[in-house]
Amino acid sequence: MRIDISNLGSRFMKLMHVDKLRVRIEGVTGNACKKLHADYTDLRLITTYAGAGTDYAPQNDRRLERMPTGAVGLFKGKLFGNGHTPCLHRSPPIEGTNEARLVLVIDTPEK
Repeated sequence: MRIDISNLGSRFMKLMHVDKLRVRIEGVTGNACKKLHADYTDLRLITTYAGAGTDYAPQNDRRLERMPTGAVGLFKGKLFGNGHTPCLHRSPPIEGTNEARLVLVIDTPEK
């Protein structure tokens, strides 16, 4: 997993033309970010290593699809740029199911 995170981070830095990243790997056992939202960032990489993948609205119409576990998603945030619609997404509700998720999030650093 460490090699995968390093590889994803290197590719994300090249894509975004940055030399630093914010990286978070988190174990989730409850309803984290259960509301459909757009992040206050330019671009966010999310992948779920274990458990249910991230829910997202492909047309921002609130009809949800779920990323497969292990898939890598790039989500435009509110700061991506003029003329771009941010991607609405959420963590799937798992409270009370005994399910756990392991999620990697990579962002560009705050400016």
